[in-house]
Amino acid sequence: MRAPALERIHTITGGGGVRLHLRDRGPEDAPAILFLHGWSQAHMCWQAQMDSDLARTHRLLALDLRGHGASDKPEDPAAYADGALWARDIAAVIETLGLHRPVLVGWSYAGRVIGEYLARHGDIALGGLMLAGAIPASGAARPDWMMGPESPGRMPSSAPARRSPCRPRSTTASWRSTCSARRTRGAAWGSPSPTPAPPTPA
Repeated sequence: MRAPALERIHTITGGGGVRLHLRDRGPEDAPAILFLHGWSQAHMCWQAQMDSDLARTHRLLALDLRGHGASDKPEDPAAYADGALWARDIAAVIETLGLHRPVLVGWSYAGRVIGEYLARHGDIALGGLMLAGAIPASGAARPDWMMGPESPGRMPSSAPARRSPCRPRSTTASWRSTCSARRTRGAAWGSPSPTPAPPTPA
């Protein structure tokens, strides 16, 4: 069994001065992958990826979003309502650590965070993007179509639950296979997974 990759711990100053907790493994000069968790989660949901062989060839970074995990948890609601602050958090990680065109991997609520970043900073600093069971917006920022009759996230209450093709079959580096576009209207999906695996061929 290989020795575990050395883990570095960072405190990044994000939007509005919020201190963000981040775990970092793998060669510092390797291609970077920044993992962003969902609502009410933390960097630990990416532990399978952080412990995987990807750490031999890639720099793996797992961030605690503001209000989550070991990051600051401001009591002022304004610290969460302004999308520019969330966007600045991601920009601060990239800039502070000098990441060269990292790939962003967003699960669930992280899709909104990534959307806020793209709206304000564009994709010029990114090498790629992967969304797993992610949402692009919420609240007042959510267009009507997202929950309308034609929404791909809409599911009839009578639809039987079935296994999500994004649920992991192992802890290997199968995240590379994109499954975020595999949603089908009217289908009920299981909980999103932090280790997306490619769909089983029909």
